[in-house]
Amino acid sequence: MKRIFACKASKVRRHQPACVTLPDGDSAVIFQAESGLFAVQNRCPHVGSTLVDGLVRNDTLTCIWHGWQFDLPSGKCLSSENSRLRKYPLEIEDDKIFLILENENSMPAAE
Repeated sequence: MKRIFACKASKVRRHQPACVTLPDGDSAVIFQAESGLFAVQNRCPHVGSTLVDGLVRNDTLTCIWHGWQFDLPSGKCLSSENSRLRKYPLEIEDDKIFLILENENSMPAAE
């Protein structure tokens, strides 16, 4: 497993997510939702649009491009039962957020 610094926790606010470049060049986005902070892939599984500009209400993320919705705590897609978001476990120490990656290819650690 690999732990990478993502951003300062104080940078992530309800309507201000943080985008993080992963070691493989892909990106993750950290959202502040009702039940906490969540890190997910920055790509909608529908057509690959970025999610950083998505809208978060309670614990639901809505892709602004086509309206697909996701439950942030589980990564489950609420619009298509065969899709889900890749989630990245995170750790917070002081004001620092770290993402936990299974390997250098940005695969998430098992939850």
